[in-house]
Amino acid sequence: MITDLKTRVKLPMSEYAAAAKEIGTLNWVGMESDETFEQICREGADLPFVVKGVLSVSDALKARDAGAAAIVVSHHHGRVPFGIPPVYILPQIKESLAGSGVAIFCDCSIETGYDAYKALALGADAVSVGRGILGPLLKEGRDGVVKKVNSMNAQLAELCMYTGVHDMKSFDPTVLH
Repeated sequence: MITDLKTRVKLPMSEYAAAAKEIGTLNWVGMESDETFEQICREGADLPFVVKGVLSVSDALKARDAGAAAIVVSHHHGRVPFGIPPVYILPQIKESLAGSGVAIFCDCSIETGYDAYKALALGADAVSVGRGILGPLLKEGRDGVVKKVNSMNAQLAELCMYTGVHDMKSFDPTVLH
């Protein structure tokens, strides 16, 4: 586990950022101190502007108009009292952003590759996993995150094989209905 050299405090988000870099995934970080966030930014790459917390077509269009490269359809794991499940609104958001070039990520309740499959079928271009990797992160650090993500990828690949989804562009809601 990476620790702060001065305080000897464990820095799980730095471990998370290192794991994300190792497996070549986008890394979203929040709730860190300014110093920790600055350190993670220095170690990372330039990333596009992404809006998290989109829960309506109106929000999605505002994010597009503001120049976002991507949105994360998320209710912040239920912390938004009026929030609806992200997969509920995904099809309408996908339709409203068609042809815009804005990528759509789905967050919340993505615990397995099977959950990811459902979100992809309903319109997400990719998924964001938060709580699903928290346990492995806290128990095993970087190695736990890598194992969890690899397991989820294997589950997703398995379900794609069973349903004839050859690549990520082959998804559509008919695989669920």
